[in-house]
Amino acid sequence: MNKLLSTLIYGHPGSGKTTYLNQLADILLEAWPSKIIRLVTAEESAPLLSKIAGGKIQCWHLDRMRYPFEALRFASQGYWPLKLDDPLSKYSAPSPETWEKVSATFFEGASSFGDYLLGSQAYGGLAARTARGEKLGLDEKTVNFQDGSVLVGGNNRSQYNTVQSDVLACIGYSRQLPCTLVWTAHQDQFVPAQGNESIIGPVIVGTAKMPAIIRAFGNVLHAYTCMAPDPKGEKRLYLTDHYWAMNPTVPMRARTQLPINPTRPDFIASGVNTMTDFLKLE
Repeated sequence: MNKLLSTLIYGHPGSGKTTYLNQLADILLEAWPSKIIRLVTAEESAPLLSKIAGGKIQCWHLDRMRYPFEALRFASQGYWPLKLDDPLSKYSAPSPETWEKVSATFFEGASSFGDYLLGSQAYGGLAARTARGEKLGLDEKTVNFQDGSVLVGGNNRSQYNTVQSDVLACIGYSRQLPCTLVWTAHQDQFVPAQGNESIIGPVIVGTAKMPAIIRAFGNVLHAYTCMAPDPKGEKRLYLTDHYWAMNPTVPMRARTQLPINPTRPDFIASGVNTMTDFLKLE
């Protein structure tokens, strides 16, 4: 599975990101039937639910933790909560024995983790801290007020930058895990202030870190629904840059760490074995 040591699958909601994770889980579970897969998620993970129920995938709903920055940092370093249903759980540190039992770690997904860190859902989220009147910076003001019995807080630009940087740092930490590593993320359009071209790529609560996110992975695969030739849409997993149908001058980023091969297809049309087809590529 060396081709998947550092992989990002990104795309819009419904583009098949979690379906690809499910296909990959089938491959890993067949290759290492005695090992489990870890899933760190802040999303619904519907295609994976049967494997979670069957104990093949161990699922940690990170967005249920009280302290989101701590939780994501620990998850990216291989720690695991002692009680998955406890938002204040202590964590177990990884050991060499851990990776004898775990074949892969899936992080689903970077964009949702960013929303969780930035928001008010968790006690330690930045908007929740602002709502309680915590002073999180000296230069920029944020809105906070009480609506009936509810405290409400907003975010400023520095908080967005903090979350983007922290999630990106956690991606870096996770690359040290000695197992197959796959992240997912949503997509958006990055429009630079000056000079460079606009691009479409993975996003974390804004597009400022998009080029750095792309650089952080060996494989950046774009899950995309193409409306031609099938007007109902054909799901594709792009392996190389392609261009947005709405604006053919805007590239949608994708790449692999495979050796250069001019006969390799630009994309794999989605099917039952899309990830198997990817792993067969030379």
